[in-house]
Amino acid sequence: MANAKLSITKHSSVAILSVNNSGLPWGGSSIGHYIVIYGYNDSNGNLSVWDPTPGSGNHTLSASQAYKASKAQNSKMIW
Repeated sequence: MANAKLSITKHSSVAILSVNNSGLPWGGSSIGHYIVIYGYNDSNGNLSVWDPTPGSGNHTLSASQAYKASKAQNSKMIW
């Protein structure tokens, strides 16, 4: 996963990624849903995300963690 890349443009205000809970560090059962990527830290490459799943909320993900979660859903960034 060290070479995992997502195509996220820095100039976008948000991006929506289809993911599977099983691929998220805070996830649980294998349920597909969407997360919102709203920030990117240039210094460490982490993404700021919001998960609308009840009780979830804001999280920080590495690009490889986001890739793993989207790969578990066989998906790509949708917006």
